[in-house]
Amino acid sequence: MAANGNGNIFLLDANGDFDTDLNSAGFPRDADFGNAFLKLSTKGGLAVADYFEMENEQQENNSDTDLGSGGALLLPL
Repeated sequence: MAANGNGNIFLLDANGDFDTDLNSAGFPRDADFGNAFLKLSTKGGLAVADYFEMENEQQENNSDTDLGSGGALLLPL
């Protein structure tokens, strides 16, 4: 995991389901973010603030070539 000065935490999520049924805010309805890049906000409690999911998530999940074995790197602006 990595954090920035705004209190956000960034991480790469490992294998798991990604719910393609999205809510009105564009987030997975059941909060299933398998194989995703996640941005967590710490303001008002820990919550997913943003995410990026690859187009081939299911293929990567099936072959166990997930992101979770790597780490997030934040670059200064």
